[in-house]
Amino acid sequence: MQLKARDAAEVERQLAALREAGVKIEDLEIGRADLEDVFVEIMRSGAPIAAPTAAPSAAPIAAPVVPA
Repeated sequence: MQLKARDAAEVERQLAALREAGVKIEDLEIGRADLEDVFVEIMRSGAPIAAPTAAPSAAPIAAPVVPA
């Protein structure tokens, strides 16, 4: 069984619920999602991906005009 949790408190709540349901936990492995996992999850959810915001444009630089 694989469960997702955002923090340690959520892991504890899930473990408590499993124990309360009479589930015997024989092994527990905690891993972090890598970039590929996050990408796949976003693609499966169908959530729109926000376009990157453009950096604010710099003000034009005024160069002094030197008469020839």
